[in-house]
Amino acid sequence: MSSLRLALKRSMEDAGTDTPAMASKKNKGMLQILLPEALECKRNNDPAQIDTFGFVELASVFTPELVGSILSEGRAKLKAHDARTPREPYTRDKQRSSPINGKGKSVVEETPDIIAISNAMQATVSPELTKKIEESIRASETVVKSMSTVFGQVGREGRTSNYAGFELETPKLLITRPGSNPQIPHADDHCTSCLFGIVHLRDGQESTRMAPYSPINRPYPTGITVQCENPSCGRHEQLPDEALRRGVHLTDEQWTCGHCGGHHIPYDFEGDLLRSFGELLTETAVYMCSAYAGPKTQNAGCGLLSLPTVVHRGPGNPATSRDCRYVLFFTLRPIYCNVKKIKELDATKIHHRYNPDLQIHAPCLLYNQLNKVKQIYRGYGMESNFRALAGLDDGRAAENLREENRRLREKLNKILGEEKRHEAQRDMSRKT
Repeated sequence: MSSLRLALKRSMEDAGTDTPAMASKKNKGMLQILLPEALECKRNNDPAQIDTFGFVELASVFTPELVGSILSEGRAKLKAHDARTPREPYTRDKQRSSPINGKGKSVVEETPDIIAISNAMQATVSPELTKKIEESIRASETVVKSMSTVFGQVGREGRTSNYAGFELETPKLLITRPGSNPQIPHADDHCTSCLFGIVHLRDGQESTRMAPYSPINRPYPTGITVQCENPSCGRHEQLPDEALRRGVHLTDEQWTCGHCGGHHIPYDFEGDLLRSFGELLTETAVYMCSAYAGPKTQNAGCGLLSLPTVVHRGPGNPATSRDCRYVLFFTLRPIYCNVKKIKELDATKIHHRYNPDLQIHAPCLLYNQLNKVKQIYRGYGMESNFRALAGLDDGRAAENLREENRRLREKLNKILGEEKRHEAQRDMSRKT
């Protein structure tokens, strides 16, 4: 499981391109990318229909006073960040160490309150505001009903879910400067580990765009293997997404594969990933997010609550904008009752959780499919042949060539320096 999810994170790093966690400073001076015009506004205000539309609208989930406080904190942190002496940018992947102590060792790792991600700046939320945010979210009838609809579903044979509520996680401010490009189409997770929310902090901001959503024939892979509890079966298979929602792998609910005695379904994380998100690799991928999730523009305090498997993209912020785009992002993780013990370990400690570094986008799919094919060829002892024919060693060869060029430049500079020194000595000799 861990290696598969690590592969998602490395999906863009191996190609030498920017990951979603790399600094947005690199966007400066780049050609402005224009989004295709959105053709419609998808509307859903019914929490019971969240699985049909993929999201539900949030109306005035925060009071104007709370919105103002969050916005003020975001503006203050951005102002403080911009006033700093220019330094190497913070990213999630690369934190700078704090000043070293007398022994030459880093005292602690800095945890900056604002970092660069994708096309925006991400700022932390103070504990005081986080508490108020959580209180407002828990008081929202739309939020409570949506979480119950998604994670409290009745399973096969009428089995009741052990869903018992939710926890607020990863609250953060996303600040998109004027002239920032839109995001690449992506989903926030490969399975339904949580719901994510976006609340706008300024009036008139453009809504998040989404692709048409339908869970039919989309076997969202969980990456979690469980054993069928039918004594006559006992086979190990990947836990389906609908069972993950109910917390079957964490609680005392019994799980059976549903086809005991039939054909075994092999574990195929990469294949299920492609079957669920394969349209991200098609020619029409850039036009997928052709609808607004809600109205075209949002009022402050309003937004959406969405399934993490919905393909969407932030609209960026046009260069003509006079202000940054400010939104609050958060996730709601389900919690369960009747949690079982696994070797004296609380099962919730190994629960798959939302990870902002593991978004599902086109490079992620390509990386996983490549790894899958490599494993197939490795099984037949032909990995070296595969790498050679696929040109997978080109990157390593190019790096070796760059290193050789660097060494040659150093030698050349040293020779030129020696020649200048000898020339200067000859000039002095002629003068004396």
